[in-house]
Amino acid sequence: MICVFGSINMDLRCDAPAIPAPGETVLGAGLVQGFGGKGANQAVAAARAGARVEMVGAVGADAFGAACRDNLARHGVGTGGVATMPAATGCALIVVDAKGENAITVAAGANHDLAPAPLPEGTTLLLCQMEVPVDAVLEMLRRARAAGRRGVLNLAPVPAGLDAATARALLDATDILVVNAQERAALAALVGTVEGPGLAVIETLGPKGAALTRADGSTLHLPAAPLSPRDTTGAGDSFAGCLAAGLDLGLPLETAAARAISAAGRTCLHEGAQPAPEARAG
Repeated sequence: MICVFGSINMDLRCDAPAIPAPGETVLGAGLVQGFGGKGANQAVAAARAGARVEMVGAVGADAFGAACRDNLARHGVGTGGVATMPAATGCALIVVDAKGENAITVAAGANHDLAPAPLPEGTTLLLCQMEVPVDAVLEMLRRARAAGRRGVLNLAPVPAGLDAATARALLDATDILVVNAQERAALAALVGTVEGPGLAVIETLGPKGAALTRADGSTLHLPAAPLSPRDTTGAGDSFAGCLAAGLDLGLPLETAAARAISAAGRTCLHEGAQPAPEARAG
C-alpha cells in the first residue's frame, strides 16, 4: 500500500483576455473549480493506476475541505489520515490569458500546518512532494527508512530557502528521487552531485521521456511517444503517482517508469491538475 504525504488544494481558474498588471482589474470569462495539490494529484494518479492508497494531509473545516476529502474518497483514496485544521483549505488561484500563459498564487492554508504522522498500517511505500513543510517531509522519509519501507521523493517545487544540509538530508533519506531538469539543477547547486549510493534518480524530460540513473550508477533513457499536448498541468504528478503504483505492484523500476511516462503523456491530452480517467497506466 502507498502512503502519500502531501498537499491538498482546491484550484480556482479564471480565463481572461490578459493577466492583470498591478492595480489593474480584468474581467474574466468565468470561474472553474477543480481539485489539486501535488499530494492529492499523485494519490489519485496512483489509485487510478491500480494501487491501494492512503492520503496523509490536511484540509480546513470548510466547504473546500469537505469537497477535497470527498473527491479523494470517490477515487478510492483512503482519507483516514487527512486531518482537519483551523486554517482554511489550501487554494490555488489561477488566471490564464488568451495566449495560454498563466499566473498562479497559492494560499497554502492547512497544508502549511501539516505535521509528521505515523505511517498507516500496511504501508510498503511512502510518496512525498514539497508543498508541505520541509521538516515534516524529512521526518516522514526517515520514519519510512527506519521501518524498512521504500521512500519516493518528488522534490517539487524546490522550497525557497532550502539549504545544503537539509537538501542532503532529504536525499540521504530517499530511495528514489523524481525531479525535472530545473529541480535537478537547483539541487546540484546546493549539494553538488545529486546521485549517491543507494539512491535512484529519475529526471523527467517532458516530451523526451525520462532519464534514469539506477542506484548502482548505471543509466538508461526512457523515451516518450509523440503527442500533441492540450494541457501539461498535472503531468508530473501523474508520472510520480503512476511510478509509485508500479513499484508497489512489484514492477522493476525501469518498467514502472516507462508506464508512468505513458500515463503522464495521456494526462496532457486533458485539462486540469488531476489526471483524467483515461490517463491511467497501461
